[in-house]
Amino acid sequence: MTTATPHNGLTIGVRMMDRDHREIAEVLDEIKIQLATGKAQSTTERLIGDLARATRSHYILEEGIMAAANYPGMALHRLRHQWMMEQLKAVVPQSRRRNFALNLALLQLFSESHSDHVHTDDLRYGMWLNGAAH
Repeated sequence: MTTATPHNGLTIGVRMMDRDHREIAEVLDEIKIQLATGKAQSTTERLIGDLARATRSHYILEEGIMAAANYPGMALHRLRHQWMMEQLKAVVPQSRRRNFALNLALLQLFSESHSDHVHTDDLRYGMWLNGAAH
């Protein structure tokens, strides 16, 4: 998959979660590339589905790791995951419509939400987990 930007800053020190963060960022970048080059709607629809699946899978993994570690901030973290998934769930069915046009502002919202979440909530968890392990 082509990436438009490096994602080295999307690390929190938990290898599996960092891998997923990069994957989600790469899908977002690929959607940006497809929009910029005017690719077929079917490609964008597939990528939006990929984004939703990767995000959902990541949240399940992340919440499982948090539960196993008894992370005290898990309830709020889970609420943020739910909010972000609701945003994605609203777009996935629309992407299947023939006249669907993904708005760059909406894509930017997804990108910023992902980046902000990693750099705040997930980083806080990573620091807590790595500190709790020592």
